[in-house]
Amino acid sequence: MKRSRAILVWLLTLAALSCVSAKTFLKLNSTQDLKRIYAEKENPVSAHSLPLLHLLANHVSIDNNTHVYPDFDPTTDYGSDPYENPENLLDRDCKYYTLGNVNKKFNDSKTIPPYVRHPKGLNMPNMNRARILLCLSYNGKRWRIHQVYLTQHYESRSQGTAHDPARTFEISPELLRELQEFSFNDDVAALQRLRDQYNQNIDNSQLNSIINTWGREQAPLGLLILHMNLSRKRMKRCGGPIPSQCEEFDQMHVAVVSGSNGYATIVWRDVYQSWIDKQAAILLFNSNDILQTYIVLESSSGSYETSVSLNDGLQARLKNYGDFGLRLSFIGEYCRSPEFQSPKPVPIRGYDIAKLQLFVRNGYSCFRLYFEKDYTLDRWFPDAWVALYESYRESTDNYNSGQWQWVTYFAEGPDSGKYKTYEYCTGTAVDKGLQARFMIRDYQERARTPIWV
Repeated sequence: MKRSRAILVWLLTLAALSCVSAKTFLKLNSTQDLKRIYAEKENPVSAHSLPLLHLLANHVSIDNNTHVYPDFDPTTDYGSDPYENPENLLDRDCKYYTLGNVNKKFNDSKTIPPYVRHPKGLNMPNMNRARILLCLSYNGKRWRIHQVYLTQHYESRSQGTAHDPARTFEISPELLRELQEFSFNDDVAALQRLRDQYNQNIDNSQLNSIINTWGREQAPLGLLILHMNLSRKRMKRCGGPIPSQCEEFDQMHVAVVSGSNGYATIVWRDVYQSWIDKQAAILLFNSNDILQTYIVLESSSGSYETSVSLNDGLQARLKNYGDFGLRLSFIGEYCRSPEFQSPKPVPIRGYDIAKLQLFVRNGYSCFRLYFEKDYTLDRWFPDAWVALYESYRESTDNYNSGQWQWVTYFAEGPDSGKYKTYEYCTGTAVDKGLQARFMIRDYQERARTPIWV
């Protein structure tokens, strides 16, 4: 009798342990699901988990079978540590690692970036509670992530570093893929489209405040935080007499864009008719604040193809003017466009020490290589070269024979922080669709820039 009772107790214990180790958690499949858990008033999810999720989503690839593969080492990078599952929080049949400890001391592995450590727009202090748990496998060539869990430590220190099962959620590949839409870029038009897709209640003034707070490249994350209603305070319209960007005035748009044959074009849209009636003009200034040309406005929308060579730093300024005989006097300013900038450099695959950029100088297409100062260019890239292509559709061997150069023949450019720069300018004027590609030994492509727009 006693033996039977002991066996029964043992079986019940096994069953209980099985139930503990086979817990299922709410699965989040979209940003709307994510938004709902952040909106809960009791025992809220740490807002700091959002930039952490954004970091993960933008460092994985997801194939057509929704298999998730990291582009980093998930066992060492971004504060990763083995997770032994001491609380029986997850199933026992997987090898787990945890990401998100912003207080961890790092060696040579990738560190958690500043925008995760000290996010600019969140409405709560960084308590270092948010964590991501990864179920991993390794096939001898690369890691695969089988499951992703968002969790957090209990708020009370008396509970140690235990994870809160009530605040643990499974993150689906579909949600990671959706978060990738908020990947970093400096395309303001793409940011506006993202705003229109996810939150049409955010006006251009708020969008401009996001750009001013986060910077153009990281603005998509700022938009995501605002979309989740996690921003520290409601953004206000700029009330100053001369705002830095014209987008702060509702839908008004003024910009310098790439025109034909390497010249700058000024475009404007929805300029107030009352301003035009009071005599308005758009002036083009270079990076040295020298006036290059101007156009007197007669319509609220339009474009002006200038004869000014395109360069970084060009800016359009919407001003009021007075007509004094044969001379115009510009007596007041309404707003300014963003300064024109070439696309950001892109990393060279397999070489963390270098980046490639396609930029413009005096209207011509130029290559710029960013190379870390502690390394020698001719030792690392003795047979590397860069070529210019008319379209991203062009095959690798179909480039203009006169528009390429060995990297070791690039001229040294200006210093750029931890990088040296090396430059080469082609004889081809910038035009829509152009692209630069970096090759090693014959046609082994390692980088391609965004197409010129």
